[in-house]
Amino acid sequence: AAANQATVDALTALLQHWPAGRPVRILDIGMGDDGMLARLRPMLPASNLHYVIARSDVEICGRLELDYAVSDVEVIALDPTDFSVTAGPYTPPRFDVVLVHHALHLVAQPARALREIRRYLAEDGVLLLTERYPDRASEFARGIDVAWWHGDTKPQGSLLAPRNWTDLLKELGWRELQAVLDPTGSVLGLGSFLVIAR
Repeated sequence: AAANQATVDALTALLQHWPAGRPVRILDIGMGDDGMLARLRPMLPASNLHYVIARSDVEICGRLELDYAVSDVEVIALDPTDFSVTAGPYTPPRFDVVLVHHALHLVAQPARALREIRRYLAEDGVLLLTERYPDRASEFARGIDVAWWHGDTKPQGSLLAPRNWTDLLKELGWRELQAVLDPTGSVLGLGSFLVIAR
């Protein structure tokens, strides 16, 4: 998807200017095993890397632990209600990059989850947030789920447009915001996008 490639490109650009010898600490938050680490592997440093995967599903965590048992990757538990994590023995207290891919819209209170994410970020840390545009197919499929809808007077589905996410981030105090949109998707309001926030 376009947003996944945009995430790879954004992280590549960030690491090109990374100070020599400084550890790279990355927290990868998602709901499934979408293979993001496999996409990122080629540009990640061979040493001084702390890559932590946070997932809520016990089975997925177990599978990932087996996949990365002999690597520098740590797998930890994620609370899907607010994105709090259970730190492991090697989990750093702060991260330089937090990746949240196609997961924030599933949280009942996204603002609460974003505040939690902010706690994990180092002072100069970067949030790379991928999401999908609202679409009727998702709203039809999830329409009977009360948790999917937000708002009292005019209910809105959990999927939000890039502007809605950047507005929410701005309200929460994030200052440097950039939405990276797929040209075709942005015209049609389809597909996925990346929001970069500091």
